[in-house]
Amino acid sequence: MMHPIIKKYIEFNNFGRDLGLHFDIIEPGLVKHTMTVTERHLATPFTAHGGATAAMMDAVLGVAALSLSCLDFKIVSTVEFKINYLNPALLGDELSGESIIEQKGNRIIIVSGTIKSVNRDKVIAKCLSVTVIVCFTKPGSIISKCKPKSLPKLYGNHQTQCPGGFGTCFCYFICIVIF
Repeated sequence: MMHPIIKKYIEFNNFGRDLGLHFDIIEPGLVKHTMTVTERHLATPFTAHGGATAAMMDAVLGVAALSLSCLDFKIVSTVEFKINYLNPALLGDELSGESIIEQKGNRIIIVSGTIKSVNRDKVIAKCLSVTVIVCFTKPGSIISKCKPKSLPKLYGNHQTQCPGGFGTCFCYFICIVIF
């Protein structure tokens, strides 16, 4: 059964949907992403823009970290990202991205990942990422005290201290996920 935080991530991830990203959680921390390079990804007549590859990589690493953090009812956000492009992704490439959790701490998760072209058997990119674990409250707890009055204002700087003592909760994201 899929965790409710993952369900909401899928529901609200319009960017990933627009890119044509798909993922399967094999187990917490082990996620496989796929994407076919289409014309909308291209920067030249035959090669994908590096930003399309980077966006896929961010998803590969971020969802792996999220699949672990959601078990503790917490979410993640990428704070550092180092990508190495080894080969171009070409029009028609079937890309597959896999990640490895290098270390999980109380506040950060370090994840490495690889994107490969399945049909050409080439490594496209490798990456190392640091994600921060963000406090996430369950419905009915602190949310009622810090929820923005209207959803259109969710992109402001509305913040509150985490009731669990983990620093700052970014309640605009929590409200998006829960409501």
